[in-house]
Amino acid sequence: MSTPEPKDNSISVEGRYFDLDKFEEVTEKTTVEFTPPTSLQDAMARLNNEEARVVELIASALRTQVVNTEKRRISELGVGKDTVLKVARGFYDMPQFTDLSRSEKRAAIFALMKESPVIMDAIRKAAKEEPVDPTSDEDDD
Repeated sequence: MSTPEPKDNSISVEGRYFDLDKFEEVTEKTTVEFTPPTSLQDAMARLNNEEARVVELIASALRTQVVNTEKRRISELGVGKDTVLKVARGFYDMPQFTDLSRSEKRAAIFALMKESPVIMDAIRKAAKEEPVDPTSDEDDD
């Protein structure tokens, strides 16, 4: 097994704090340099050879990988909500929907969309062109 080539990465970091001299919230942006470890020994050395800490970090990374894999699997069961909403937005100003409340309008438009094979095919086609982000929790109306 070969050792991976070291890569330098710049990481943008943004943090906020309340400045007591100015008495206002301040947003600080900075860039830090991070070089990934080139081997397990390098990683261990950076963590002071604390095996428990290394195992904890590996477990966290593996957990994230399992969660993201499952989110991807679930997202592939249908289409992304953003895709459906983009299509629905085209109907919002139609006369038959203007007097409805937001939730009634959305329900009526979704019912119309579900009844139309042409619209459903367009949604499926659009979904293939715009991959779903399984980590997105956006709740757009």
